[in-house]
Amino acid sequence: MALVAVGLTAIYSTTHGPASEFLLASVRRNFERQFVWAGISFTGVLFALLLPVRFFQKAAYPIYVFTLLLLLAALAFGREINGAKSWLYIGPVGLQVSELAKVGTVLAVAQLLSSRRPHARNVRYALMAVALIVLPALLIVLQNDMGTALVFFGLVPVMLYWSGLPLHTLLLM
Repeated sequence: MALVAVGLTAIYSTTHGPASEFLLASVRRNFERQFVWAGISFTGVLFALLLPVRFFQKAAYPIYVFTLLLLLAALAFGREINGAKSWLYIGPVGLQVSELAKVGTVLAVAQLLSSRRPHARNVRYALMAVALIVLPALLIVLQNDMGTALVFFGLVPVMLYWSGLPLHTLLLM
């Protein structure tokens, strides 16, 4: 929340200061747009916190598959912005589906690792977790968004370590 507040403050200070009359109208409206989306996001987080953990356990894999389908749709029908074809537009609302895929992938990997807790030290389950991450990462690479794809590969070691995989095994991977 603090990071969002700092970001909104920075946007406000750059778009509503003495030089604001020289900015394009679309730039001046940026703060309002970001503020609205921060409110929507905050509401979504509060809603997610009210859901029982069981919901996420049951929905993890369907959400993962849905995000993979969204990534494929972005490849086929997405709009290219800054060289990356990773945006889907539904009317006036643009979704960067790779951001949704991060959530879906984390849920799926967490479900895999938590449901197999007794086997956490088994490399086979670690490789299954890696496979769950590689698929969306490859689709994102095909969208020409290498930075976001690299974030996926940063998720794997942390989640595997927290699930109980020994550090020496993790380093060998």
